[in-house]
Amino acid sequence: MIAIVFSGIISVTLTPMLCARFLKDEHKEKHNAFYNSAKPPSIVSRMPMIATLHWAMAHKRTILAIFFASLRPVWRCSWSCRKTFCRPTISASLDQPAGQ
Repeated sequence: MIAIVFSGIISVTLTPMLCARFLKDEHKEKHNAFYNSAKPPSIVSRMPMIATLHWAMAHKRTILAIFFASLRPVWRCSWSCRKTFCRPTISASLDQPAGQ
């Protein structure tokens, strides 16, 4: 559970900050033919992602509310799994040759 919470905090805070820091504006740079051929065919293929990103950035409180609301089912599931699967049990098996 703690790992899930830390993962969520990092994905909301650290990942966007690192992306903004390391990704550069490449529009001014010149590239070779291989780089240009590997680019997506057009911006149209990225339009749904861009629209979703713009909506998420405009509704930051909603995104945070969804994130914190998603922690509750994870918390409940982790407790139910602990109750079901994490019971300490000891089992032993003793086999003897037949006839003795």
